[in-house]
Amino acid sequence: MVQLGALSWDELRKVLLEGTSAPVVPRYKALFSVQQSAPSATEAVATLSSALPLQKDSVLLRHEAAYVLGQLGDASAIEPLRQILLDETEDEIVRHEAAEALAALRSDDSEALVTELTAVAKNTCSEALRHTCQLAVEGLERGRKEAEEAGRPALPLCVCQYSSKDPAEGLANATEKDIPWAASRLADDSLPLFERYQGMFTLRNVGGDGAVQALAKMLLSDSSSAVLRHEATGCEQPVELTAMFLSENSETCDLRTRYST
Repeated sequence: MVQLGALSWDELRKVLLEGTSAPVVPRYKALFSVQQSAPSATEAVATLSSALPLQKDSVLLRHEAAYVLGQLGDASAIEPLRQILLDETEDEIVRHEAAEALAALRSDDSEALVTELTAVAKNTCSEALRHTCQLAVEGLERGRKEAEEAGRPALPLCVCQYSSKDPAEGLANATEKDIPWAASRLADDSLPLFERYQGMFTLRNVGGDGAVQALAKMLLSDSSSAVLRHEATGCEQPVELTAMFLSENSETCDLRTRYST
C-alpha cells in the first residue's frame, strides 16, 4: 500500500499525473493531499488542471478534482473550471462540481460567469446541472450585491466555523432554537433552491441530533432535487447518527440518486 503521508510533493504529482496507469485509491488519496502539500495554491491548480483529464476511468475522481480546485481559492483555477463546465462531452456530475467550484471562487468578472452559467442552465438536459448553475448564479449575484452595498470585496459563500466554501450561507449565529426554522426551510420544495440550501447549511452549522434528524428526514422524503440530496449527504454531521436514523426508516428510504456519494 502506498503511504501517501510520506510522499513528497513531486511524488504526489507523479501519482496524479500517471492517470489511469496508477491505481485509483492512491490517486484519490493524493488528490486530497494536494492542498496541504503543494508549494503554492497556483502550483496545486496547475497540477490538478493537468491531472483531471487523465482520470478517464473515474467520474468520481474528476468530480472531486473539480471540488478541490474550487476549495483552493486561487483565481488561476477559474479558466480550467470554465472549460469543464462548458464541455458538453464531460459527465454531468463533473460539470455540476465545476459550476459549484466557480461560484466558490468568486471571479472578479462575475458578470461574464453569470452569463455562462445561465446559458448552461438554460440549455442542459441535466436537472442536476441546471439546479447547480442556478444556485451558482444566485450565490454570485447575492455576493456581488452584498459587496457593493458594503463597499468591500465579496466574501466566501459561507462565513462560519467551517472553512469550506459552500453553495449558500447558513443563518449567522444560529443556535438549536433555529433548527425548526431551518428544517422547515429545507423541507419546503415551494421555496427557491438557494433558500432551501440556506436552511440546510444552517442545520450543518448548528449540528446535534435535531439537525441530523432534519437532514435525514429530507433525504427520506425529497424527490425535487438530486443536488440538494447530494449536498445534504455531505454536510458534516455525525455519520453514526445519520446512519442510525436512516436504518430505522429503511422501509421508506429511497435514495436512488447517483449524487448520493
